Amino acid sequence: MSDPRIESVESSTREVVWTTDNVCPADRAEFWSNAIARSEFSSLELTQVSRDFHARLQVVSLDRVAIRRIDSCGQRVRQHAGRISQQAAEFASVVLQVRGHGHCEQDGRSCVLSPGSFTVLDGARDYAWQFRGDFSQLIVSFPRDATNARWPGLLAHTATVISGQTPGERLFFSVMSDAAAEASFMRDCNQARATENVLVQAIGLCPAFGREVASDQWVRRAIAVIETQLGDPNLQASTIASRLGVSRRYLDRLFRDHLGVGVAGYVRKRRMERARAALLQESESSQLSITDIAYAVGYSDSAAFSRAFRRHWGSSPRHLRTRVS
Repeated sequence: MSDPRIESVESSTREVVWTTDNVCPADRAEFWSNAIARSEFSSLELTQVSRDFHARLQVVSLDRVAIRRIDSCGQRVRQHAGRISQQAAEFASVVLQVRGHGHCEQDGRSCVLSPGSFTVLDGARDYAWQFRGDFSQLIVSFPRDATNARWPGLLAHTATVISGQTPGERLFFSVMSDAAAEASFMRDCNQARATENVLVQAIGLCPAFGREVASDQWVRRAIAVIETQLGDPNLQASTIASRLGVSRRYLDRLFRDHLGVGVAGYVRKRRMERARAALLQESESSQLSITDIAYAVGYSDSAAFSRAFRRHWGSSPRHLRTRVS
């Protein structure tokens, strides 16, 4: 990389390390903010940093899974909905607290992580972290839609502390930690993919994430229908339930139990997330008009789409695209 303050180690698993060790103290906060932004693919707000600020960030990228290790002093970090990039919105992360304590907020919930505990973050929505002292975290980021389809309970636990006290939870923490420690030494693509498979399968060790029961199967099937039919303006909870051969009331209850939102709310959320990702396309040649985006996510009326988008994200589609460009 062109920045001399960034250490870069090339391997088949693509490892990069950012550290403030050789950065002038007066420039460290700005340097760290830029490092997080590059790692998380989004512009984050960094505040409440100390004068003797120090931090280190290691990022190991496998095929579709990224592992981050953060060792830092106290700070507050916030991701705003209006600044979330398309790349960030494609991931969900399990955050493991290795050292110190971290206060997390997302989806109207908050939790405090202590060593050995963990939580989930959805990269498609805003969040905040507060660290009042030195801390270390492991952040394992998975492809959001594929992982949520495999483990529908995952994103229902954003900003919810998982204590790490049950045998399955302890083993989950251990697998994640060991994989993070060894991933950068993988020299073979097959090893990297195998490591990814281990990480995804390990989610099932945590009962809160991975209960494999019949109800989960219905939710997964419904999500698969939704993801392929988002552009259909007639996509409704009743049509999805009918296609699966279950009642709407039953499917709606399953969605609320596993995802914390009903079928209609989930469809609305996914439409808004897909629309936002399309609006943030940086390539002029690949940009769709706002009207085309509205049609692509199931709105036959662009005005209705703009109103729905503003209600969900707090700004109009046109304002978001103008601000990004």
